[in-house]
Amino acid sequence: MPNRREFLQTGAAVSAIAANGMISGSVHALGVVPPIALKRAIYDDRYAEGRRFAAILGAQGVTTRALDGGDITRFWYEDLEPLWRREPRALAGFTQFGPMFVVEQLAAGRGMHLVLRIEHARANDGTLAHRFMGPRETLALAAGFESLHSDWPALMAALACRVGTDDSPQRSAELATLESAPSLGPSAPGAAAFVHYYRPLAEQQGYGAALDGPLYSWVVAPRASSTR
Repeated sequence: MPNRREFLQTGAAVSAIAANGMISGSVHALGVVPPIALKRAIYDDRYAEGRRFAAILGAQGVTTRALDGGDITRFWYEDLEPLWRREPRALAGFTQFGPMFVVEQLAAGRGMHLVLRIEHARANDGTLAHRFMGPRETLALAAGFESLHSDWPALMAALACRVGTDDSPQRSAELATLESAPSLGPSAPGAAAFVHYYRPLAEQQGYGAALDGPLYSWVVAPRASSTR
């Protein structure tokens, strides 16, 4: 098992690769467990960060699809449900909470689980907080992101491609960067749309839809025991 120093060096290597818009195809060169086979990714194209996330994954041969104003309904019926009916396959996302929550619930019925979740939210001190939940090895990769964080959506895409298949216990971690929180501009396609199946407490109390609320990078995948 690599030690902490090796993990940090690996994280720095992944960061550098992602910053150049590339992700190495050699798992062994980075010294991590074999990654999950990622073939699909969805993203909220109303955010520049979502488009960047998708561009990095697309460059690695991952099929990407933009949601409809943040709504996952059409993607589910046209693409994901037929795919999962044939075979459970890993899916990455860069979305608001609602689509991630729906995919997680639907995946559970197919022996799959949310293996990585990263919340990107504005912190009280004005920084952008990235709150990670995932396998220890994956979070160790993320530790190297602190020195190269100006293109953090690309780093999240790199991390999504490096989630291991070992099903190790999930851990939590948090990193902060100086970037502004992602926001929806008034001219964004579907800016008035809101995911109908998830109503945050603030909206229930009469406030407007949280279009500029936290975003999430995530990966849903089959459990390792079900792929052996």
